Amino acid sequence: MKLMENETAFVRDFLIFVERQHPWARSAFSHPSFTSYFVSQVTLPLSKSEQDAMTAAILALHRVRNLPGYQSAVLGRSSLPTPPFESGFMGFDFYLTAQGPRLIEINTNAAAQLVMAFLNDFHGAAPGLAQTESLILDMLLAQFKAVGRFETPAFSVILDQGVNEQKTYFDMALHAAMMQRWGWDVRVADVAELVWDTGRQRLVDSVTGRDIDYVYNRYCDFDLTQPESAALRQAWEAQATVISPHPIDYALMAQKSQLKQLSNPEFLQGVGVSEADISAIHQVLPPVKLTSDFSPDALWAERRQLFFKPQASFGSRGCYRGDGITKKAFDHVLTHNYVVQPLFVSKTITHAQLPSPMKFDIRAYSYAGTVQGWAARLFSGQVTNFRTLGGGFATVVVD
Repeated sequence: MKLMENETAFVRDFLIFVERQHPWARSAFSHPSFTSYFVSQVTLPLSKSEQDAMTAAILALHRVRNLPGYQSAVLGRSSLPTPPFESGFMGFDFYLTAQGPRLIEINTNAAAQLVMAFLNDFHGAAPGLAQTESLILDMLLAQFKAVGRFETPAFSVILDQGVNEQKTYFDMALHAAMMQRWGWDVRVADVAELVWDTGRQRLVDSVTGRDIDYVYNRYCDFDLTQPESAALRQAWEAQATVISPHPIDYALMAQKSQLKQLSNPEFLQGVGVSEADISAIHQVLPPVKLTSDFSPDALWAERRQLFFKPQASFGSRGCYRGDGITKKAFDHVLTHNYVVQPLFVSKTITHAQLPSPMKFDIRAYSYAGTVQGWAARLFSGQVTNFRTLGGGFATVVVD
């Protein structure tokens, strides 16, 4: 593989390992979107008690997701169909604080699960590539079986917008290479390349002219309301294509404003959640509010203990720590739809190979009530940013 800008000795060793052990992945990791900022040589220790608390909450949240009372309360009279399968590639992000793990976000298209498998193999940790690949294949086949399809999809796409400019293009290419190893016909596609064939009720890839059976959806129009998503939405409404992650799980789990209800024990009791599950969720998810729950003066007075996050954002865009927010930014928060969370102080990690102590969060990958793997994301600054050498995704080792 060719040298990259700011390539570290660790990344060089990691890429040599990939090339020798898994040559089929070489092309993906050679793409310019993969940089030394994306993976860290550090292995991050996680206590069994911290892992147990996060796991209990994740499994509880999956059970909440499937309760008829909860779905009715959240989805209401939505016209979107509810498929008989949960989204794949779910991610639950936590800070580790002195008071224990704190859930900061739920994602329906969490990246880098496959990258973590390679990184774990490099460090001799679990789950490695063989286990992760098996989990992903079983997950995708289960989604097909749930809709009565028992054959391998004839043609699939891994989808995003402006794919060639995406910072995680290599991750999508890696998934495509893995699926091709299974014998699947798949390519990384741009949402603009999809066409809905009204007469045949099929989603079509305009580049190849092929009907699309499966979409691994990385596009961040989570509820499929943007004009660019028109063909994808029509396919979803007609249930003509298996799409995962999908809009229903975004509404039920990952829409940021939904954290308000998920952190409210009275609401959870009202939709039939067990006391044990309420306790598990409450242990990691303190109350979340909306800006509309505060008067401007009260919110300003409390700002230093709060974190502000746009309801419709991703990748830490538009987020503000209350202890450093300017009056101009605060006025912006007041006039837009923001979620208000407690400002958690995460632990930091000090390591001989790091230029300075780094902050980190913990990501759990899950599907249908099963935790499939863990990752840490090391960073400097306000939020995860993949701009610091030594930072990036890191292997988690449970003590």
